[in-house]
Amino acid sequence: MADEALRLICEAWFGRRHVALRPLTSGYSGASVHVVQPEGSAEQFVLKQFRSRVSLHQARWLHDLVRHIRTHGISQIPEAIPLGFSDNPAAASIAVDAGGRAWELARFVPGLSTDRPTTAQAVEAVETLARIHQITESFPGPFDMLQCSMTVGMQQSPQPAAPQVRRPSPAMISRIERAKQLLAAPWESRRAKLETIPVHDVESGSAADVRRRFLERFDSAIEIFGQAGGTQSLGCVTKVERIPLPLQAVLIDVWRENVLFSPSGGLSGIVDLHSAGIETPALDLARLLGSWHRADQDGRNDVESLPKRWEDVLAAYERIRPLTADERYAVTFFGVTSAIHGLDNWFRWVIEDQLAFIPPEHAMARIDELLSDLPLSLHSVADLLR
Repeated sequence: MADEALRLICEAWFGRRHVALRPLTSGYSGASVHVVQPEGSAEQFVLKQFRSRVSLHQARWLHDLVRHIRTHGISQIPEAIPLGFSDNPAAASIAVDAGGRAWELARFVPGLSTDRPTTAQAVEAVETLARIHQITESFPGPFDMLQCSMTVGMQQSPQPAAPQVRRPSPAMISRIERAKQLLAAPWESRRAKLETIPVHDVESGSAADVRRRFLERFDSAIEIFGQAGGTQSLGCVTKVERIPLPLQAVLIDVWRENVLFSPSGGLSGIVDLHSAGIETPALDLARLLGSWHRADQDGRNDVESLPKRWEDVLAAYERIRPLTADERYAVTFFGVTSAIHGLDNWFRWVIEDQLAFIPPEHAMARIDELLSDLPLSLHSVADLLR
């Protein structure tokens, strides 16, 4: 997006004041993200575009959620800046550009993510997550988000979500249904489509080279799937009981790249709440813990049981917000299905959806990580899922 158009958006907050703009990586969503620094100020902000599928109604709900969490003492969630830096707590905080796209401005949070936190860092992060889950337990949620999370733009008006609503997790249902779809249309049947994916030239090689490297990874996944009894494992997933769980406002995309630590090691921020919605807190826990490797263990993680691997860290979470037996089971479910589900997502994005905005190197690094987890993950499904 041209700098001039970005500066016009910035006027919603800074008026005619000159600002310096610096692009940040757009990650997997393709949303435009820039660091903004007003002239004559050392303070920095992050200007971010909401994904096109997020309606203005959803965006406003997300900012209400941010304010609710911060009001209850969680300062690690970045502040959403009201338009014009208004002091009115009810002031709007979302700008809409000429194309109808929604934008937000948040305070910049310094810090670095890690894939191998210390035990102290992991404990602080999950304790903060537990407090967030306590705070958001009765936060009003749009009624239709109880049905489908945040994947579709909402048209209905917000309805208060009753405390401790218990229903099957949409994310669990989605993974069970995806397992059925994979049994009906396995990766082998979609292999030929990868030959024609549109890829752009990257520094590491030509488009043909990028296509070849995607094909190698896809073939590896097919081979691992066959050797590790993938069909049997998917059959186990399809038989998982759709257990009722407490559903509430949760972060959903709380994983290592969105959890930042200061140079001294403390938790400095949990950023990017754009995927937040109504789900089970177990999904947040599995997403975060599954994205980390333990700093006090050598080699790769044993992916078979997140609760077992992170027992001491989960104990810290439960000192604040105890988990039910069903929630702990859900953490295990999300843990052992993450590799197969994640790889299928990536192959769908690359093949069916052809999301060319995803940097090929970024995509392949994530696929490689999931491939390394896939064998043990498939072997663990039958042992751990009832």
